[in-house]
Amino acid sequence: MTMVLNGTEVSTVLVDQGVKNEVTNVLDRIGDKRSEMVLDVRGERIPLPEQVSALIMTILEDLRKGTKVSIEETPERLSASSAAQMMGVSRPTFIKLAKANNLSPINVGSQKRYLTSEVLVLRKKERRKKLDAFQALRDELRQFEDFDS
Repeated sequence: MTMVLNGTEVSTVLVDQGVKNEVTNVLDRIGDKRSEMVLDVRGERIPLPEQVSALIMTILEDLRKGTKVSIEETPERLSASSAAQMMGVSRPTFIKLAKANNLSPINVGSQKRYLTSEVLVLRKKERRKKLDAFQALRDELRQFEDFDS
């Protein structure tokens, strides 16, 4: 059974063991596939965007694990600590990356905040650099393998 408690700003969804079991069954059928999801609404098939599909899968996987799920809108501005967490680095590392990439903090009172949109662009750029470095290392290792042959 699922119960929704609606508040003025927050809705809480309570899920019992029966629903968790159904979630587990669905995820077992899906397996490790991260393909596009489609809603069937009265016979009309509506494809869900990739980000929406990923969100739904994350929620279902967390429910199966028994993790509490909280969904919030991304704020427009982030503290350095929150930005660092979003990027998966320490706060000092984020500050260095922000300076090196000309991200200028915005003063909000005595606090400094970074635009979320800029942090997301920086995260994508840093991930691309890591993937490129990894690919270069793989290519170099392949050359050594070819040399040994």
